Amino acid sequence: MTFEDYPEEKPTDEFTLTLKFSEPVIGFEKNDISVETELTRGKGSATLMELTPTTGHPDIGDLTSDPAPLRAMITLPEAEQTCTATVELPARAAGTVRLIVRADAAITHSELIGPEAATPSEPIEFGRRGPRVFPSSVAMDRIIFNEFRNAPDDTNDWIELKNISDEPVSLKDWEVSLVVPHAVSPAAPLTDIYAMDKDTVAFPDWTLPPGEILLIMNTDPSENDLLRGQNIEQPGHPSKRRPFYLRAPEMQIPNGPYLLILRSARDKNGI
Repeated sequence: MTFEDYPEEKPTDEFTLTLKFSEPVIGFEKNDISVETELTRGKGSATLMELTPTTGHPDIGDLTSDPAPLRAMITLPEAEQTCTATVELPARAAGTVRLIVRADAAITHSELIGPEAATPSEPIEFGRRGPRVFPSSVAMDRIIFNEFRNAPDDTNDWIELKNISDEPVSLKDWEVSLVVPHAVSPAAPLTDIYAMDKDTVAFPDWTLPPGEILLIMNTDPSENDLLRGQNIEQPGHPSKRRPFYLRAPEMQIPNGPYLLILRSARDKNGI
């Protein structure tokens, strides 16, 4: 017997594998197969969930339990039998798994017993695709980008954040970063790729009231064409001065394609 139809991509939760016998067999069951798991990360082991008999010749018939169709196999020298094994993988783990069919696991129509020796599959690598990372929270259910202005003069660029929730939201340790297209080799280290994600706005310990808007720009309102308002870095200013604003010297919106990311945690660039 042999193994076929290996997964084309690294599986993450389950996979199927084809077991082919060179001729029809009976008496082949799940307990004739052992599953060998070697982990490089995580815990648990792979489990054989199903073993489904199939046929390789239209005249073989049902080989699940009834040996009757095997009587005609003497006249079908090219007949073969396949089974599909479904393997469940351990969650949040990575490693390799092999299926091993024990010796003498089945009987042929001529009452030969086989396979002659324990037959293992090739190791099948499984696990998460790419590096395992812990993402930062992007809190779109509370704070959103409300409006943008990408002016010809960078000193008049601005973005607005709006609290769309019914509760005040503290912006302490939040930040906005800017991602622009950059030619990176597929072989580039992750540090180079993460460096594409640049900090542009860091927030002070300040809370945005529900329904309110915060204006962010790189120059003081007195130096551009925006209305003057209340600087959140100087909370002593009269509270009735609107809008709330924050000056971020590094905040400039590019003329080409870009992505702005608002995160509720700092130092998560590239994640």
